[in-house]
Amino acid sequence: MASIQKSGNKWRVQVYVKGQRDSASFRTKQEVSAWALTREAELGGKKLPDKTFGEAMKDHERNVATHLGGRWELTRLKVFQESSLARRKLASLA
Repeated sequence: MASIQKSGNKWRVQVYVKGQRDSASFRTKQEVSAWALTREAELGGKKLPDKTFGEAMKDHERNVATHLGGRWELTRLKVFQESSLARRKLASLA
């Protein structure tokens, strides 16, 4: 879990995973949160996919929804893909 603190006009974040520590400072809290999520994944040995929510929904449609044959599932996925949320990176949604 990341520790996020405001320090003057900057935001400071510290992460500690599997005995390894790292820290950084950024101008906005959103930048700090995104860095913390990515860095925790890296220290934990995981890699976050570098794709948007819309791309993830397309992958889900191709790999899962079409096999299930769910007409409503495909309709819901289409609505998600057309939303502004679809343009955001997956890492920024956490």
